[in-house]
Amino acid sequence: MDIKQYILILWRWWLVVVLCAAIAGGIAFFVNEQQTPVYESSTTLLVNAPVGGSAQLSDTGLDLTERLLGTYAELLVKQPVLDQVIQNLDLNTSPGSIAGRVKVSVMPNTLLLTITVEDTNPQRAADIANEMVRVLNQNERDLLDNPFVAYRNALHVIEFAQPRLKPIRPQTTQNAALAAFAGAVLAVGIALLIEYLDETVKTSEDIRRLTGLPTLASIASIKGSEPSAKLITASDPRSPISEAYRMFLAHIEFSHVDHTVHSILVTSGEPGEGKSTNAANLAVALAQTGKRVLLVDMDLRRPTLHKFFRHPNTFGVTTALQRQDGEDLSGHIIETSIENLALMPSGPLPINPARLFGSRQMVDLIEELKSQGDIVLFDSPAALMAVDAILLARACDSVLMVVQAGSTRADVVTRTRDLISQSSVYILGVMLNNVPRSRSGAYYYDDEGQRKRRIGWWRRLRLVLSRRGKAEEFGIAANVIDTHNK
Repeated sequence: MDIKQYILILWRWWLVVVLCAAIAGGIAFFVNEQQTPVYESSTTLLVNAPVGGSAQLSDTGLDLTERLLGTYAELLVKQPVLDQVIQNLDLNTSPGSIAGRVKVSVMPNTLLLTITVEDTNPQRAADIANEMVRVLNQNERDLLDNPFVAYRNALHVIEFAQPRLKPIRPQTTQNAALAAFAGAVLAVGIALLIEYLDETVKTSEDIRRLTGLPTLASIASIKGSEPSAKLITASDPRSPISEAYRMFLAHIEFSHVDHTVHSILVTSGEPGEGKSTNAANLAVALAQTGKRVLLVDMDLRRPTLHKFFRHPNTFGVTTALQRQDGEDLSGHIIETSIENLALMPSGPLPINPARLFGSRQMVDLIEELKSQGDIVLFDSPAALMAVDAILLARACDSVLMVVQAGSTRADVVTRTRDLISQSSVYILGVMLNNVPRSRSGAYYYDDEGQRKRRIGWWRRLRLVLSRRGKAEEFGIAANVIDTHNK
């Protein structure tokens, strides 16, 4: 994948990434807030070296100095010292507990020791550090046979421990930020893994990459439990989805001037991709332009077009194939409530549909149907499920592929394209169905009939600040549609 695809993936998953980061950061913040804060205090000591020849900078003197520093560092955390510290400060704890919270370190190349004490009370941490030094100096004669004790203390305080009010842990803000970052990284990783494993087609870029075909329209999901409720171009002609169908018609008219589009086969690779819904809405949109349109249900296995217009399926294609010589075709065609739109249902279902499509009667019927309108739309079974679609495609002058975004697999799209190409029929392009509304690119009309576009708040703000930018962005599309409608 190139950088553009990664950006698109992050754009699709940005809400999940933000939520994961917020949840991880929130949990870390809550957990850290429940913990008891721990404070740290340190005191710095000078260890008085022995006086005399042993203090000279020789190998022997350096060795003695290192041993002396190590000795005092160990003595500070031994039980005799810690017991006296507990007694003097009246602490309710044990020597082992204090020893686990004390760290004595030697500063390299010096005679300095640093005692660092951790405690839940900042003042107590400082008191323990200072008291350890005082106790060791008082009891050094008993702890260590040191001839210099009579002259001076072995440990000299350079810097007394002071209470520090800022806890060393938990660092709530830092931990919450790190957890949020880790949550975001984890979410991005999961998103990339899902996208890598996901073989479905989602965008027009996927269509172009897989088939080389243009995406003629991106149709958002049409709500409705019944087929008749999904005939949105008739029930709500000003909706963004209806406008997307008109954009499709404008694209067909102006982009395929070298290829006459008179009969269109609407098909898909697999069932359930919305080909019948799109065929019905396309037929209505075409009829609204003033063209005489005939919509034919050639799905002789699972016909649905009659349900969109609430007509019975008592006659249609199969009854037309059984006509007597000289019988008019109009008796098998229904004039719908939409002006300029006629419907031929499938009729009673045959036992062997594939045999009918291969018959001479079917070829003659299709040729006769082409003369019944300016444009004839054929709805067929899924191309990969039955041979009917391919046999029908050879009798049409163009094919429209319907692909359901986020559901149709990439291999289904390429196999469908290859199968249709073998019939030597012209493929208009692809209609991407069930596209998320944020990416469908649809327009709508407001109450005054003014054309607008559904856009995000950031683009809306930018366009409000620049009327000229708004005109430039929407002028081209509006001119194409207005010209087409005229």
